[in-house]
Amino acid sequence: MSNLGADDTQNPAISKLPPLLAVHHNDKNLNQLVESAVRVTNNNDAAVAYALASAAILKAALSGKTPIECVHSAKGLSDLTDEAIKLAEERILKPSSEVATELGMHCGLEASFPVTVHLLLNATSYEASIRENILCGGDNCGRAILLGATLAACYQGTEQDIPRSWELKVSLPKSLLACQRLLFE
Repeated sequence: MSNLGADDTQNPAISKLPPLLAVHHNDKNLNQLVESAVRVTNNNDAAVAYALASAAILKAALSGKTPIECVHSAKGLSDLTDEAIKLAEERILKPSSEVATELGMHCGLEASFPVTVHLLLNATSYEASIRENILCGGDNCGRAILLGATLAACYQGTEQDIPRSWELKVSLPKSLLACQRLLFE
């Protein structure tokens, strides 16, 4: 590869995962696809480790798992991500905004990933979790990539799903809506 990304561990490492997983979640070469996609923007082993754990979370969500089960599916992939998951689990009873203040609100995955995991472990609905993420401050947009995609898949078709009133406020191209219907039907 000649066009490798920066030696960086920020959220762009995982920003391309939701569409990648939507198309390739059953591909036997998924981990290689994830690593290749990540290294385009973030040529860093830690970024790849966080992305592989994020991909495991998304894959579990697409297979119908709960948010907690999704987090558990990412365990055992690397010492780095296991430690991040442990940080979130140890703070399970704390408000996510407090966890974000403690671990960091910046766009580095060393802070963003465990805060997102904490939000997933405490998720009760798409709306409540997205609102809680916003209240955490910092790079809530970066955290929302993994959080929103995971919860949308976990809660799709349930009362905890994306609020219809939110969907009505968004204009999506018909081609994107058609892809969404094909994925979830």
